[in-house]
Amino acid sequence: MIKFTIYFLGLIATLTNVIISPTMNQLTTYFSNVDPVLVKYILTIPSLLIIPSALLSIPLSDRFGEKKVLIIALLVYGVAGCAVAFADNIYTILFLRALFGIGVGLLTPILKALPADFFKGEEEHIVVARTASFSSVGNIIFILIAGLVSAYSWHYTFLVYAVGFFVLASVIFFLPDIPPVKPTIKDSVYTSIKRKTTHTSSKIFTPYFNLLLLSMLIYMVIKFLLFTDYALILAERGFTNPNISAFAFALSGVVSFFIAYYLHTINDKFGKLLYISVPLCIGLSYIIMYYAHSITFFFLAQVFAGITTGVYIPLSVILALKVLPQESSVKGMAYLTAVMFVGQLISPLFFDMLGNNTEENFLLMAIVCFVITALMLILNVKNSGVLKYSK
Repeated sequence: MIKFTIYFLGLIATLTNVIISPTMNQLTTYFSNVDPVLVKYILTIPSLLIIPSALLSIPLSDRFGEKKVLIIALLVYGVAGCAVAFADNIYTILFLRALFGIGVGLLTPILKALPADFFKGEEEHIVVARTASFSSVGNIIFILIAGLVSAYSWHYTFLVYAVGFFVLASVIFFLPDIPPVKPTIKDSVYTSIKRKTTHTSSKIFTPYFNLLLLSMLIYMVIKFLLFTDYALILAERGFTNPNISAFAFALSGVVSFFIAYYLHTINDKFGKLLYISVPLCIGLSYIIMYYAHSITFFFLAQVFAGITTGVYIPLSVILALKVLPQESSVKGMAYLTAVMFVGQLISPLFFDMLGNNTEENFLLMAIVCFVITALMLILNVKNSGVLKYSK
């Protein structure tokens, strides 16, 4: 049940924004007397608290153990997530979303490090990839539920976060305790799950890991435009039903699920080309949305978006765990998580600063992604050992 508990955690870890995105047009209309950027912060304000709480998970895990921190995180996740359903004031909603961000920030780095706690080698890579695929399953299921209930009121969408309480039960009953301090008694009950040090140095910020952090920041700034503006560009083209956006994101989740689930096999065939596919597919997604005037093409754009999620997120975690000292995996994942949400936080500020309309932003980012793709092809990613994880 350890694997399934990890998968259940993955099921809810990425619901921070995806189930809210289809309701963005409803929220903008409901809070029409509020600055639109402030309304977008319903999506992004969790990132403001996720960043410090992700870093806080390091000393908390060291002192109290990962399981206890997970339990607290899931309690905050469920309570703060659901409470928004009963709020009507924009500032109350932002406050609750900030609290929700604390729960996600404490949860995410530990989730990303759990495969290194219980598994090793190829099995660890498979668990990482399948955890990402379960995240996609969660996106599919809960986006569809959120889309259906949002047809009655956007308030009901936030009740979806009650699933956190069911995952909490799984953690309590099925996830073994991981000691905050390594035991000194040989062959103790924890021997099989403590991290094995395979690096001679505990240094985290190596050139490879720094490159991963930078690529994650750029990826999230660009990709988060999809979450903040997808429902808006649909509305501009005359598609105002939130179910359309919900089903589109669910389709993206289906694609992401299969890509992540079979990532190990796909990597064997394509290797470093996987990374090159990320900016290429984002570019294709955004250029399609720029020109799209039919539902078919908007759905096609989400197919390409799903490919990027299925490839980039699990592969980044696998590569990070590969280059990090294993005893520092929680710490490294905390930094990776923090950078991920820094990207989400600054994304709306960045695009607001550009002063473009929604369509122009998608076009500009498509061009940027195609330029990045061309540069990667020209350079041919010289060190393939960094971009391909070994069995």
